[in-house]
Amino acid sequence: MEIKNKYKILIAISLILIVTSVVYMPSMQNGFVWDDEEYIVTNKMIKKLSLPNFQKMFTTFYIGNYHPLTLLSFAVEYRYFGLHPQPYHATNIIIHLMNCVLVFLLIYMISNSIVASCIAGLLFGVHPLHVESVAWISGRKDVLYALFFLASLISYLGFIKEQKRIYYYLALSLFVMSLLSKSMAVTLPLVLVWFDYLLSNRISWGSLKNKIPFFALSLLFGILALLSQQDAIRVDYTGDSPFKNFFVAAHGLVFYLEKMVLPVKLVCQYMYSTKHFDIMQTRFLLSPFIVAALAAIAIYSARYTKKVIGGSVFYLVTLLPVLQLIPVGHAFAADRYTYVPLIGIFYVLGEGFSYLFKRPCQHIRFVKITLIAIISIALFALSVLTWKQVRVWKDGVSLWGNVIDNYPLSSIAYNNRGAAYFANKQYDESIKDITMAIAISPNYDQANANLCRIHATTGREDKALPFCIKAIQINPRLDDIYNLLGILIYDKDKNAAILLYKKSIEARPRNEHAYHNLCKTYLSIKDYEKAEESCQKAIEIDPDLADAYNNLGNVYMATNRHKEALISYKKALELNPGMGSAHNNLGTIYLYAKQYDLAIEHIDKAVALGHAVHPDVLAMLKPYRKK
Repeated sequence: MEIKNKYKILIAISLILIVTSVVYMPSMQNGFVWDDEEYIVTNKMIKKLSLPNFQKMFTTFYIGNYHPLTLLSFAVEYRYFGLHPQPYHATNIIIHLMNCVLVFLLIYMISNSIVASCIAGLLFGVHPLHVESVAWISGRKDVLYALFFLASLISYLGFIKEQKRIYYYLALSLFVMSLLSKSMAVTLPLVLVWFDYLLSNRISWGSLKNKIPFFALSLLFGILALLSQQDAIRVDYTGDSPFKNFFVAAHGLVFYLEKMVLPVKLVCQYMYSTKHFDIMQTRFLLSPFIVAALAAIAIYSARYTKKVIGGSVFYLVTLLPVLQLIPVGHAFAADRYTYVPLIGIFYVLGEGFSYLFKRPCQHIRFVKITLIAIISIALFALSVLTWKQVRVWKDGVSLWGNVIDNYPLSSIAYNNRGAAYFANKQYDESIKDITMAIAISPNYDQANANLCRIHATTGREDKALPFCIKAIQINPRLDDIYNLLGILIYDKDKNAAILLYKKSIEARPRNEHAYHNLCKTYLSIKDYEKAEESCQKAIEIDPDLADAYNNLGNVYMATNRHKEALISYKKALELNPGMGSAHNNLGTIYLYAKQYDLAIEHIDKAVALGHAVHPDVLAMLKPYRKK
């Protein structure tokens, strides 16, 4: 490569990185939103970098997905930064910047055009459709899988050009890393076959043999993806059929192109609903014809260049897993799905700009200035829209408020914004939104459950009960609502509470909180054998459940096993040093063991933590306090 070209490449990459960094700066002010709660805030798997957690990441599905590397990245961040969202956002931005560089290098290896590569890299960096993958911490799986996906493609191109096996094995290894980040990477072998055709005009058995390991890995991870998403595959509640799914898939192809050209009214969840299909019916019916027309144009262009069809096939192939041919979830589209596929279209646009820019014509200077002005205005407009869209992801209230602005009849959006208000302790706003969700969809289980939780939290138990009961009538698998109902009626009817805790366990067998509540209830009615069994089961499921150790200590105390009680209380305080009741219980044991200094230490801590210590205990310790 000439030195002059090297400088041009460095300048182009620097431009891409600077512009993209500036556009995503507001992301550093954002917090945890949406699935971030489950992926990070309450995810016990990432709270400790240990061998058992490492094994769990690689051997279980989490929130309907298999992406152990993504979880591992969160675990590393949690180890060093805890629950401060800024480092997580910074990581997403850094990976996105690395992906921008890889997009530039990939396009440059294919096109040998710095101009085309720079345009594609800038579009990839600042397009608003990519905000969801970058500004949302849980979008880590998209930026991470793309990092290894693009690096694998680049390595494979290196193998094609230089025929060095090291590049082949590197491409295969990077593909595995991509699959472990997100299963959407399964399309990579098809892209490799397509690259073979584009670069050599033929597909030979020799080149196909090289893809066998890639296809084998795709098949394996494709099966894992289907297994992990079994619960999310929609049952025919919108009249789904293979025929209708075909129209939905065609609409998806057109929808993302529309949003690419005019990226406005972007939301985190484009909803499925009968009303939506009624409104969109004409567009859904026309979509296959639009796709056919675009395909005809791409095929016709192959007479003159393979670039248009090359980018178009890349777009189609990498988008295939999320076109809803197998309907999953309640959304027919998501901005994050375009993160890799749009590279194909950006490549075509970059090549088109490069062609027009270099094409000799009369008034060449005027043409070049006009083209530069057009692309500059387009990139500036995209950057401004991205800057604004990044701020939409600031918190749950703004995120779901944006959905409501664009989908005023979305019960899911009202429910989720209500949940965000609830998390902020803005109870009146929360009740208002969730009531609206129920007005739109009366049989919405989560909305009824949330209204139950809010009323229970604010002490309005009589109002909570009807919504709890309706929620479990709609969805008998809501284990936490059975558990909450048990808590609500505990004082009035302990036997009924026990039955509800058992129903909670039926709905989710490994239910540590229901077992712990069973333990407390059995302890209160002096059924110590069942209380001990329930607490032990809670601890078996969650060895870090401090409350269960504390109540197990209470069982041991009630059955005169003071040494075992001492061990349990110490374990509870090891897990939660701020547990006033455990300090009180431990202090009481030390008092009767005549270890007065230790008794005073723990009783004083219990008092400082706001726990009500029995006056007799305070009186008994008074003579032993130093003046």
